[in-house]
Amino acid sequence: MFCKVGYPIDDKTVTKLWHQRTVPIQPQLELWDYHTHPDRYQARLQVVKLYDQGWEKGSISRFLKVSRPTVNAWITRFEAEHFVGLLDKKRGPKEPPRKIWLPRMVQVYHLQKAHPDAGEFRIWSLLAQPDLSVRTVCRMMALNKLVYDDIPHVPKRGVPRAPGPHPYKARYRHQY
Repeated sequence: MFCKVGYPIDDKTVTKLWHQRTVPIQPQLELWDYHTHPDRYQARLQVVKLYDQGWEKGSISRFLKVSRPTVNAWITRFEAEHFVGLLDKKRGPKEPPRKIWLPRMVQVYHLQKAHPDAGEFRIWSLLAQPDLSVRTVCRMMALNKLVYDDIPHVPKRGVPRAPGPHPYKARYRHQY
C-alpha cells in the first residue's frame, strides 16, 4: 500500500476501505527492477503503466530502483512522443561534430584565390554562412595555405623573403 499511495496507511483504515469498495484486481506485477529487466522498452512501459494506474513517481522509482528524474524523463517522453519515446535513444551527437568539411574548404580556397588580400573576417563575410565562426574560417584558411601552393601572398617554403620598404614610413616629420 505504501508503494501505491506514497504515504503510510494504518491497517484499520485499509480494512474499512477494503470493505466499502470493491477493488479492481490488479494483475500480478513481475518483480523486475529496471537494471535486471531483460527488455528495457518493456521496463519503461511498466513505468508508464504504473504511473497510469495512479502510482506516484517517487514510489515507482523506489520500486524499480531507478532515480526519480529518470522516471520523470520517461513519463515526459511518453507524453510527448507516445510509444516511440520509450525506445532507446542514440546518446551520441545528433549532428556531425565538425564544421570543416571538404566542400566548404574548397569554397574558402576559391575565395582566397579570388581575394588574395582579404583576411579571415572578409572571407567569412563573403561566405555568408551564419553557422561558421570567423575562427573556423581562419583555421580553414591556414589549412589551405599549408595544402595549396598557388594561393597568392603565401611565401614559398625554404625561400628567404627579401625585405621590402616599410609600408607606413613617413615622408615628412610627424606625418600620421
